[in-house]
Amino acid sequence: MTEGKFEFHPHLRWVRDNSGEWLVLGGSPTSLVKPGLIRRSGISEGRPDDQAELVSSEIPKSVPPSSHLGSLLRRGMVRPNLNTLEEHSVNLCTVIVPHLGSSNELERCLGAIRSNYPTISLIVVDDFSPSADAIEKVTSSNRAQHLRFESNRGPAAARNAGAQLATTPLLLFIDSDVSLTAGSIEGLTKWLETDDVVAVAPRVRAGKERPAGRRVWRSLSAYHPLDLGPLPFVITSESVESGNQTRYVPTATLLMRRDRFVSLGGFDETLRFGEDVDLVWKVADQGGIVVYDPTVTTYHLPTGSLVDSVRKNFRYGTSLAALALRWPDRISAVRGNRPYLALLLASPLLSWPGYLLVLSAPALTFYLGTTVESNSWTFGGKARLAMSEQLLGQSANGLDSFFLRTFGWLLIPLTIKSTRVRRFILATLLFRSYSLAKSDRGGGQLAFDLLSVLIADTSYGTGVLWGAFCGHTIQPFRIQIQRRRSPVPQ
Repeated sequence: MTEGKFEFHPHLRWVRDNSGEWLVLGGSPTSLVKPGLIRRSGISEGRPDDQAELVSSEIPKSVPPSSHLGSLLRRGMVRPNLNTLEEHSVNLCTVIVPHLGSSNELERCLGAIRSNYPTISLIVVDDFSPSADAIEKVTSSNRAQHLRFESNRGPAAARNAGAQLATTPLLLFIDSDVSLTAGSIEGLTKWLETDDVVAVAPRVRAGKERPAGRRVWRSLSAYHPLDLGPLPFVITSESVESGNQTRYVPTATLLMRRDRFVSLGGFDETLRFGEDVDLVWKVADQGGIVVYDPTVTTYHLPTGSLVDSVRKNFRYGTSLAALALRWPDRISAVRGNRPYLALLLASPLLSWPGYLLVLSAPALTFYLGTTVESNSWTFGGKARLAMSEQLLGQSANGLDSFFLRTFGWLLIPLTIKSTRVRRFILATLLFRSYSLAKSDRGGGQLAFDLLSVLIADTSYGTGVLWGAFCGHTIQPFRIQIQRRRSPVPQ
């Protein structure tokens, strides 16, 4: 075992039940952790001022899913806290940078790596960039191993080629338009003290630099599609199958065990986009855990222009059809039980009351339903109210994705002819504005932030439609019926 401990993640919410006992609310999927489960994991009493209360006195090499600590880990409710950051962890890692583009972009990426980690092993794979001599000069000046393709083969092939050259047990993939920050490698490698964790991704935020030009372009550059937000989550085989939460992390920055990467066959080189989702799902299928840790941050440089940003979001959308051909059971527009899906599909015809009804349905169903009982312990009204508030926020995010991203290309044109649909979309935009105002994403001007989100969502959704058309599949628009899953740990 490693000296250190597991602790509750600081983003969790502590709430009191009617009985006066403390509960922990959060994780992915959203869960209420009962006092009995907390006690059996090593916590005697939970208190709001002890949000980093000890869960285990040491970092075990393996955490079985059936154990109580394993249950907390796989819900993204705990994180490792080593007594000291292992400085030698940097020497166990090779940084692999696939590149296609200008030497200036690569110079900024490698400069950030070398300024924070002067001795780390560094490999650059040039995917047939036009300025070959300039790329080689930048690579050499930053003491990086250089490999150049004789034709453009895509980012998946570039990462695989870099991994073949690496000899260290850990691989850190980072795109050339991403800037690595100090302490990020140590923050990611601490998760790998437990063998169950195979890969770790940080939060990829928009760079602090803002391009000159119109305010909508500055807002669009601040709202980056690779930014998965401030809340942590983990990806397991159960979460991938359930489809109830985020099921991927981008490989713009990804730390992974080299032996597991090799055993999985690396990235699928036939995929120009979506290869990161494919790899993560392969890890989950083999029983591994992929962690998203937003306390570690890297920064993505702004794209060159508004057109470049729209093009990039469009290409991200086209990957969904290719993934559907490989994972047909995991790609759908929405999942839910029959009553909810019927309400969801009918809601645009009910104007703004339809949006409010479908928005609040999951939370109301949970709160007004029968008292949830598990292991002879009952959740009272206060705990159910807190859980319902959490479900309300998740429902709003899900509706944004369904109506604005996946089917925006269909609904937005309908607003021209239908007053009900127009009011429904207006209600959707109002709630989206509220969530944007509360978030730490965006350029700081709400109207332009909202417009930039609409541009990003519409371009992504159009990419989904185009990819489905070219791939001769309707899988990305499939409505999937599933049984209702309880958000309470059993």
